[in-house]
Amino acid sequence: MFILHNKNSITYGKIKRYYEYKLGGFTNTVFGPITLKEAILDNSVVIVSADVSYAAPGLNSPSMAAITVSISANATRYATAIKTNSYRVEMITDKNIEKYIISLIENG
Repeated sequence: MFILHNKNSITYGKIKRYYEYKLGGFTNTVFGPITLKEAILDNSVVIVSADVSYAAPGLNSPSMAAITVSISANATRYATAIKTNSYRVEMITDKNIEKYIISLIENG
């Protein structure tokens, strides 16, 4: 443990990034002592997020679908799948949800 006088310093940022990305540490979590549930600790709950985004109006570009799932007990690590859809496709299909969520959870 060490003390830095200025958390806005370059040194703080480098140490924090190294701690989080290389060592797998975390400095924030969405769960506190009051909201922590046993189901989350034993990995029986997964946080899932999905979104579709589109190209600017007038462009004939495909839409993008992204799915993100939590892969750690304290919801500090996530796995993501991103895929292009056809032009202006507004749905993430059940088939894609099954395929990507199960794969992301199993493989992290």
